[in-house]
Amino acid sequence: MTQPNEWEPWISHSGDLSYLAADNSVLDLSSKEERSRTDISNGVISLEEAFRQGPITSADAQDEPVESPQESTAAPGLTQSQIDFVQHQLIDTKVRENRHWFYFSDEKHNADLRDKYVLGYGPWVNSPKLHLYTQNIAGLIRNNDGTFQMSISSRFSRDENGRPVHIGKDWFFNYMMERVLHFNLLNLDFDANPKSAWTMLLRLMFPSFLKNAVSKGIFRQYVRRYYNDPRPRGRIDVARHIRKNTPFLGSVAYSTREFDADNPVTELIRHTIEFLDSQDSDTRRILHQDQKTRKAVEQIRQATPHYESDERQKIISENIRKPVLHPFYQDYRTLQRLCIEILTNRGVEFTESSSEYTPNGILFNCSWMWESYLNVLLHDHLPQIIAVEHPDNASSEHGYHTYVGEGGKKTMYPDFLLDYRNGTDNIVVADAKYKMSDTPERDDRLQLLAYMLRFDANLAFQLNPISDLKVAEAYSDRQLDVLTGCDLLHGGSAKRPEDAPKRVAVYRLNVGQAGIESYDDYRERMQTREQQYVEAMVREIERVSSPDSAR
Repeated sequence: MTQPNEWEPWISHSGDLSYLAADNSVLDLSSKEERSRTDISNGVISLEEAFRQGPITSADAQDEPVESPQESTAAPGLTQSQIDFVQHQLIDTKVRENRHWFYFSDEKHNADLRDKYVLGYGPWVNSPKLHLYTQNIAGLIRNNDGTFQMSISSRFSRDENGRPVHIGKDWFFNYMMERVLHFNLLNLDFDANPKSAWTMLLRLMFPSFLKNAVSKGIFRQYVRRYYNDPRPRGRIDVARHIRKNTPFLGSVAYSTREFDADNPVTELIRHTIEFLDSQDSDTRRILHQDQKTRKAVEQIRQATPHYESDERQKIISENIRKPVLHPFYQDYRTLQRLCIEILTNRGVEFTESSSEYTPNGILFNCSWMWESYLNVLLHDHLPQIIAVEHPDNASSEHGYHTYVGEGGKKTMYPDFLLDYRNGTDNIVVADAKYKMSDTPERDDRLQLLAYMLRFDANLAFQLNPISDLKVAEAYSDRQLDVLTGCDLLHGGSAKRPEDAPKRVAVYRLNVGQAGIESYDDYRERMQTREQQYVEAMVREIERVSSPDSAR
């Protein structure tokens, strides 16, 4: 179980207070006085006390005291607005319920966090003491004026003293982002130039949200179209008809309601695409970073033949007044918010207040990111003789029924199925676990065994990251042979089948960055580690699948 690791307070500008934390880590808020678990305000007060008592110094000059904006002291406390932000935006807000945050995950992993707050508050792991603790998410959160910021990095990335690093310096998490989302945070300076960093971050996020939305199909809604031709098929517009068709020459002015892909939402997306395409080369490159992005951009352009560049202000205002509400199109709702922020950041004026659309958080589900990264890794490095299937319970693709008949509707979605096509039918199950343990925990163990039973698999992988190996080591592995059967007449001993040995193999990829000089070197090292990691998995598959493996 994760042990408490106190968060690191730091400061970049006078009056600004920030925290560095890792996912699934805690800040001890206990004091001499007894506090009720439900008394959140006491937790916030303790957070302020932690700031006052902790070593809050400049990141570049650790020995220089920082002046408080309220009073001349070496360690500033939280302002009331900062306290309110922590209490109401972090502790009291569930991960998916803050409209100011952009959240990267999928439906399967959303279920794990649906009822959890961004920061939990209460006792921690057999301890009666009170703690603020992070969940299984990483990212960057700030308040509206930027004076309070919290960076949550991966638990697998620590500095040489074992403390959390800023997510912008978390090479492992940024490498996963680069492989999965095709962008990272390493070139964005959230301290020296936060506005520019957030602006560029929003632009970098656009392709990922665009692809997610378009994968559901092009958004359609009813729109009113106005015509003036000899074939009226809708409501006659008398005033417009008199104005345009006097003297009468055969045309009739009318309008119709049409269920169309060219609507204010897709027009907003089109305006965002054209805006990004008109920027500098680095920004334009965002729209061409991979084939799926290019295809999604082309689909939006084809769906919006009525696009007019001078209607941008009108389109923005209409989308602010009428957000996407249908549950099926929630990906479009998120994309709509992002487009509004990208376009309004460039200075477009409109009458509605834009404060509701000011983003102050980007969060990533760590388990989703690790699983998505493994999906890319396996498809890139596995030989053609091994096919990879990545079941998706969000889209109900590649789900497998558990029972015959009515009970068969109970569906399994293993993380990965590997089909070793060596002349026989050999299915291998692989489960992604964003955990430090080298032994499957109880629920994980039962899940793997259930998958092995359902798919008649002799081998199941648990795939974890690890960060404390030597630089040159690509992975660590551990094989656990599965016992079966029970001989009640001889003490209930289990036995290992002779004809088809079954095995659970825990393979942990080395993601550590200690001893590596630069991110470019880290990227190169990770590519080598990935290749060796997958090659070791292939050898394990061949060993278990070989007829000679029977004992």
